[in-house]
Amino acid sequence: MYDYTSMEGYLVTKASVFLKRKLVSVFKKNGYETTFEQWIILNALAKEDGLIQSEIAIRTFKDKANITRILDNMERDGLVHRAIVKNNRRNYCIFLTEKGNKLFLELRKYAIENNDNILSVLTEEERNVLKVMLNKIIKSIY
Repeated sequence: MYDYTSMEGYLVTKASVFLKRKLVSVFKKNGYETTFEQWIILNALAKEDGLIQSEIAIRTFKDKANITRILDNMERDGLVHRAIVKNNRRNYCIFLTEKGNKLFLELRKYAIENNDNILSVLTEEERNVLKVMLNKIIKSIY
Protein backbone atom coordinates (compact mmCIF):
# COMPACT_ATOMS: atom_id res chain seq x y z
CA MET A 1 0.00 0.00 0.00
CA TYR A 2 1.17 3.51 -0.85
CA ASP A 3 2.12 5.59 2.20
CA TYR A 4 3.36 9.07 1.34
CA THR A 5 4.56 9.62 4.93
CA SER A 6 7.36 7.10 4.39
CA MET A 7 8.67 8.87 1.26
CA GLU A 8 11.99 10.66 1.63
CA GLY A 9 10.63 13.89 0.12
CA TYR A 10 7.84 13.98 2.67
CA LEU A 11 10.30 13.38 5.52
CA VAL A 12 12.63 16.14 4.30
CA THR A 13 9.68 18.54 4.04
CA LYS A 14 8.41 17.56 7.48
CA ALA A 15 11.88 18.04 8.98
CA SER A 16 12.12 21.46 7.29
CA VAL A 17 8.78 22.59 8.72
CA PHE A 18 9.72 21.40 12.21
CA LEU A 19 13.17 23.03 12.02
CA LYS A 20 11.62 26.38 11.04
CA ARG A 21 9.00 26.16 13.78
CA LYS A 22 11.59 25.25 16.39
CA LEU A 23 13.88 28.13 15.42
CA VAL A 24 11.05 30.68 15.56
CA SER A 25 9.96 29.30 18.95
CA VAL A 26 13.53 29.71 20.25
CA PHE A 27 13.53 33.30 19.02
CA LYS A 28 10.17 33.95 20.73
CA LYS A 29 11.31 32.29 23.95
CA ASN A 30 14.19 34.75 24.01
CA GLY A 31 11.99 37.77 23.36
CA TYR A 32 12.25 38.14 19.59
CA GLU A 33 9.28 38.28 17.20
CA THR A 34 11.37 37.59 14.09
CA THR A 35 9.80 35.35 11.46
CA PHE A 36 11.75 32.66 9.67
CA GLU A 37 11.46 34.64 6.42
CA GLN A 38 12.92 37.74 8.09
CA TRP A 39 15.70 35.60 9.56
CA ILE A 40 16.81 34.24 6.18
CA ILE A 41 16.75 37.75 4.67
CA LEU A 42 18.87 39.01 7.58
CA ASN A 43 21.31 36.19 6.81
CA ALA A 44 21.44 36.97 3.09
CA LEU A 45 22.13 40.65 3.78
CA ALA A 46 24.64 39.93 6.54
CA LYS A 47 26.55 37.81 4.04
CA GLU A 48 26.28 40.41 1.25
CA ASP A 49 24.72 43.75 2.06
CA GLY A 50 23.23 45.85 -0.73
CA LEU A 51 21.54 43.08 -2.72
CA ILE A 52 18.71 43.98 -5.05
CA GLN A 53 15.30 42.55 -4.19
CA SER A 54 15.29 40.01 -7.04
CA GLU A 55 18.63 38.62 -5.86
CA ILE A 56 17.29 38.30 -2.31
CA ALA A 57 14.32 36.38 -3.74
CA ILE A 58 16.67 33.98 -5.52
CA ARG A 59 18.91 33.44 -2.51
CA THR A 60 16.01 32.89 -0.10
CA PHE A 61 13.84 30.79 -2.44
CA LYS A 62 10.95 33.25 -2.14
CA ASP A 63 8.92 34.89 -4.88
CA LYS A 64 9.37 38.61 -5.53
CA ALA A 65 5.94 39.56 -4.18
CA ASN A 66 6.65 37.88 -0.84
CA ILE A 67 10.08 39.50 -0.66
CA THR A 68 8.53 42.92 -1.24
CA ARG A 69 6.00 42.36 1.56
CA ILE A 70 8.61 41.05 3.99
CA LEU A 71 11.01 43.90 3.18
CA ASP A 72 8.21 46.44 3.65
CA ASN A 73 7.69 45.08 7.17
CA MET A 74 11.42 44.98 7.87
CA GLU A 75 11.82 48.55 6.64
CA ARG A 76 8.89 49.67 8.79
CA ASP A 77 10.62 48.04 11.78
CA GLY A 78 13.91 49.78 11.00
CA LEU A 79 15.82 46.61 10.13
CA VAL A 80 16.61 47.45 6.49
CA HIS A 81 16.60 50.44 4.20
CA ARG A 82 16.21 50.68 0.44
CA ALA A 83 18.39 52.72 -1.87
CA ILE A 84 17.63 53.29 -5.56
CA VAL A 85 20.15 51.63 -7.86
CA LYS A 86 22.09 54.18 -9.90
CA ASN A 87 20.90 54.34 -13.51
CA ASN A 88 17.94 52.03 -12.76
CA ARG A 89 15.12 53.62 -10.81
CA ARG A 90 13.08 50.40 -10.81
CA ASN A 91 15.57 48.46 -8.67
CA TYR A 92 16.45 49.01 -5.05
CA CYS A 93 19.48 47.83 -3.17
CA ILE A 94 18.61 46.61 0.31
CA PHE A 95 20.93 47.32 3.22
CA LEU A 96 20.84 46.25 6.84
CA THR A 97 20.48 49.13 9.25
CA GLU A 98 22.50 49.19 12.44
CA LYS A 99 19.40 47.82 14.19
CA GLY A 100 19.07 45.03 11.60
CA ASN A 101 22.72 44.05 11.90
CA LYS A 102 22.49 44.05 15.69
CA LEU A 103 19.40 41.82 15.51
CA PHE A 104 21.17 39.43 13.14
CA LEU A 105 24.14 39.12 15.50
CA GLU A 106 21.85 38.53 18.50
CA LEU A 107 19.74 35.90 16.71
CA ARG A 108 22.71 34.11 15.16
CA LYS A 109 23.85 32.73 18.51
CA TYR A 110 20.38 31.26 19.13
CA ALA A 111 20.23 29.82 15.61
CA ILE A 112 23.62 28.13 15.98
CA GLU A 113 22.76 26.78 19.42
CA ASN A 114 19.38 25.54 18.18
CA ASN A 115 20.95 23.82 15.18
CA ASP A 116 23.55 22.13 17.38
CA ASN A 117 20.90 21.00 19.87
CA ILE A 118 18.68 19.51 17.18
CA LEU A 119 21.52 17.75 15.41
CA SER A 120 23.08 16.46 18.63
CA VAL A 121 21.28 13.16 17.98
CA LEU A 122 23.68 12.64 15.05
CA THR A 123 27.37 11.88 15.15
CA GLU A 124 29.75 14.28 13.39
CA GLU A 125 30.10 11.74 10.58
CA GLU A 126 26.30 11.45 10.22
CA ARG A 127 26.01 15.25 10.10
CA ASN A 128 28.58 15.39 7.31
CA VAL A 129 26.85 12.61 5.37
CA LEU A 130 23.51 14.40 5.81
CA LYS A 131 24.97 17.62 4.36
CA VAL A 132 26.43 15.76 1.40
CA MET A 133 23.17 13.93 0.68
CA LEU A 134 20.99 17.03 1.01
CA ASN A 135 23.31 19.04 -1.25
CA LYS A 136 23.26 16.23 -3.79
CA ILE A 137 19.44 16.23 -3.83
CA ILE A 138 19.34 20.04 -4.08
CA LYS A 139 21.78 20.05 -7.00
CA SER A 140 19.77 17.41 -8.83
CA ILE A 141 16.64 19.59 -8.63
CA TYR A 142 17.89 23.16 -8.71
